[in-house]
Amino acid sequence: MWREVATAVLPGVNIDEAIDLVQKRWKPTRDKFRRLLILSKKGNKSGAGLDDVESATITWPYFQLLFFLKDTMETRATSGNYVSGARRQSAASLPSSLGAPLRPASQVQAASQPPRLDSPAVSVGPSVQELLGDVTQFDDHCFDTMSEASVHSDDASVVYTDTPAATTTVPQPAVVDVTSTPAQRKNRKRKNDEEVDSITRNVQDLCETLKRTEPRNEHEHFGLCLAKYMAKVPEERQLEMKVKLMEVVMEYGA
Repeated sequence: MWREVATAVLPGVNIDEAIDLVQKRWKPTRDKFRRLLILSKKGNKSGAGLDDVESATITWPYFQLLFFLKDTMETRATSGNYVSGARRQSAASLPSSLGAPLRPASQVQAASQPPRLDSPAVSVGPSVQELLGDVTQFDDHCFDTMSEASVHSDDASVVYTDTPAATTTVPQPAVVDVTSTPAQRKNRKRKNDEEVDSITRNVQDLCETLKRTEPRNEHEHFGLCLAKYMAKVPEERQLEMKVKLMEVVMEYGA
């Protein structure tokens, strides 16, 4: 359907681009016609008919051309053949001597209503109605829903947003076990004391070891100071270094 409209309105244009352009232009054009139609009805006096609506002062040049959409934008009253239980009971309690048997409610309603006259419409080619009728009815429902939503949003005094509130992480306090028995608390204390004693013994043993390895005089201190420098001498010259040191010691010791 849109392909036929796009071909007729925009000949020579790429069909996909033409369809997209026609759909984009059709929606706002139809919505503007609907708004002007509603405003023109509200501006007229009660009881105004189609002729009065057509004669309303509308400066938009496409208003009269789109007047064939009027019937699709008006709410039609619906009726059904449902009959309430109280009505059926009252109908059943009537005596048969009142006349002919009762007819179904749908037939009675149809007979009681006066014949409805079709309102005149602007002469528009049937091909346009066939092409645009289904799309118009579908878009009208969407437009009504959007209009109701905009009215409710304008009247609201409080604006609600979907943005979630910032959450603050609160540190949880340490959980204290208050259900432990005295025996459990005593065992826990004994275990802690044993750990402290073990650490203390290790420190004491280390101190004793340091005391035993501590140099006893200044000569040992001097030798320990030279040890770190001697370790830097290449391995192939270690023996030569030791021999010379012995010679120096023997020279001054004689």
